[in-house]
Amino acid sequence: MTEWRRIEPFFNLGGLFVILVFPIAMNLPVLGYLIETAALAFVILFALQRRQLFLALGSIGSAVIASLLFGPSPLLLGVWALVIIPGTVFGRLVRNGVTPGRTLVVAMIITAAISLFIFASEKKLLMESMDEMQKWVQTTLTADSGSIDEKTDMISWANNVAAVIKRLMPALMVLSGVMQLFVSVMAVIILLRGTGQFAPSLGSYLFWKISFNYMYVTGIFMAVRLAAGGSLQVIADNFLVVMGVIYAVFGFSLIEYFLRRIKASIFLKLIFYIGFVFLQLPGLVFAAVLGMFDSYFDFRRVKAKMIG
Repeated sequence: MTEWRRIEPFFNLGGLFVILVFPIAMNLPVLGYLIETAALAFVILFALQRRQLFLALGSIGSAVIASLLFGPSPLLLGVWALVIIPGTVFGRLVRNGVTPGRTLVVAMIITAAISLFIFASEKKLLMESMDEMQKWVQTTLTADSGSIDEKTDMISWANNVAAVIKRLMPALMVLSGVMQLFVSVMAVIILLRGTGQFAPSLGSYLFWKISFNYMYVTGIFMAVRLAAGGSLQVIADNFLVVMGVIYAVFGFSLIEYFLRRIKASIFLKLIFYIGFVFLQLPGLVFAAVLGMFDSYFDFRRVKAKMIG
């Protein structure tokens, strides 16, 4: 702890620098995403520890620097908001006594709204980028050696994948933002625990359970998916994909709980989860259904543990 006190001022200054420069690096394919995630983690940390000066300087400074370099744009505003707003909300709500679980849900909803704003404002550019990539894939596959039938099948498969990505791009952007938020929150929790400071807790993953109330909204979108068409069906598809991934996270929590109950070895767990990787979409759907059923039946009696 004493050693941490010595390096903490330099660590905070480094965090301020990361927040200031993250919009500049957003065009870098992988590094930009990592820097953006680190900036979000520092925003959460500063808000949680009431480092108001660092938070204000980083938030205002990053917007000013990026605007001077690139000029104001909806994309720039969206990327900036995706880091500053959810991180600040999470840190301050937890600091004010709101439970971390509820705070994370609020921050996730804000993240989803900002992600959808980015998609709506940059939809044309995103679709044009997908079209260019699709043309490049077709050109590459056509130039490769192989029979005409093989090339036709590969091109057809690539076109189908591109069509699915275009249709589900809002959901993919939302999930990317939510995952970035979750990773940042966990990084802050690990850092604070490692340095002996107060750290919010999301509870043991073995007992994560989603409220059944979300099922009502999910049911409405399921009905829309079956009954409607056109843009309403696309909206329903995207919502159900997001909820499916969320339910799958809680489904894997249930699976991990029972694997622990039967005292499965690490090797058996590895084999089990590798099986899910090979199952791909069916495995994810199975986990989502488990999470959905657990929200009602409460197989681990999580609610009883919370009350008792």
